[in-house]
Amino acid sequence: MSRLDNFINTTGPHSDAELRKQDNQAPETSKKRVLEYLLHLFAVVGMGLLLFWGAWLRYLAVAATESSEPTRYRCYAVAFWKGISRVSAGCSFVKTNTSAALVQQMQVWDFPGFLVKLVASQSPTIPLHALPHEYPLLTIIPFTLVAFVSSKWYFVAFALMMACVAGALYFILEHYKSTGAALAFAFYLVIGSWATAVARFDLIPAALTIGALILAERAKWKWAFALLALATLLKFYALVLIFPIFIAQQKQSSGSRFDYSFGSGNVLSPLSSQVSLAFTLCFILGLLVIYWLQWRGRLNLALSCLLTLLVVIVTGKVFSPQYLIWVTPFVAYVGKNNWKWLVSWGSVGLLTTFIYPHIYTVASATPGVISVGQIPAFYPSVLARGLIILAIIAVVCWFRLFKKQRQESANIQ
Repeated sequence: MSRLDNFINTTGPHSDAELRKQDNQAPETSKKRVLEYLLHLFAVVGMGLLLFWGAWLRYLAVAATESSEPTRYRCYAVAFWKGISRVSAGCSFVKTNTSAALVQQMQVWDFPGFLVKLVASQSPTIPLHALPHEYPLLTIIPFTLVAFVSSKWYFVAFALMMACVAGALYFILEHYKSTGAALAFAFYLVIGSWATAVARFDLIPAALTIGALILAERAKWKWAFALLALATLLKFYALVLIFPIFIAQQKQSSGSRFDYSFGSGNVLSPLSSQVSLAFTLCFILGLLVIYWLQWRGRLNLALSCLLTLLVVIVTGKVFSPQYLIWVTPFVAYVGKNNWKWLVSWGSVGLLTTFIYPHIYTVASATPGVISVGQIPAFYPSVLARGLIILAIIAVVCWFRLFKKQRQESANIQ
């Protein structure tokens, strides 16, 4: 037998049966890949269509007035690039929010006189001078990306852009986590953010924060903090994630462990100040507990980031439906397609969609109703949602703490 024949016999299939087996496996593998591609395509397209439908119905309900978020986004973009003198009549809120209020606040805070004069000299009628008064500076970028279309089509263009971001988030989760996590993300987003996901820009900071988490888990700290900085320049909530990522970085580098009104509807009562103080204390205590558990190794980075966001939401004075957009990628990343997460966070999503837009729509269409608080189902729904989120935080922390303790006791024995 020649050396070539010997090489073929020792490295290739040893029989015709093995050759036939490989030939049969190839079509099965190709078929499985095609089915996976069709599943992802169906999930992404279905998610996009449902989100666009929900946002479009809400957009029609407010008749494209100033209360429509995309309408405000376009107004801010035009005012920034062309000056407030070039905005349309429907952007009156831009004209009434000039630098005068900022100058007055700076004077109250005793800013240096030269800074006050510098701000006062910046006329918003000049291009590149009128900044959004309710959003950070970097938001001008997503507002501008589709500002080339007419005001009539701006909502459609913006919603399509956000649908693409949602699709990108889906494939990021599918690639870096699992198909179950991606499908769970689509489910959560449709259930909880049906009317808001593609009508707001919050999916962009959500994508940046989940990207920061993925990079941090791979010890790419500079890029993780860079993405977190960009997310913070879009939405300030991302700032609270600095501490979990910083703790994870320090644990890896040292290897050591310790051994030991708000633009919304508000409910007022004589106990408002006491309740506000109690929630502030719970916010501080909740974050300290989470950071301590992470430092002790009870929580991984993904869980710590998720719980941090949940504590910020449940103890805040305001609960906006768009907050779910911030949390949804993290819930999908951590819980994947686990039924406990699907039931618990799915319930939060359903209650949020029931509150907004359903209860808000009922309130606006009911004669004599001047606030959503007059709708009987409002307070029970808000309370139930808050209790579910609180239960998620408590159960995860309790389970992680005592499971680790039981494991350590078992190892000692």
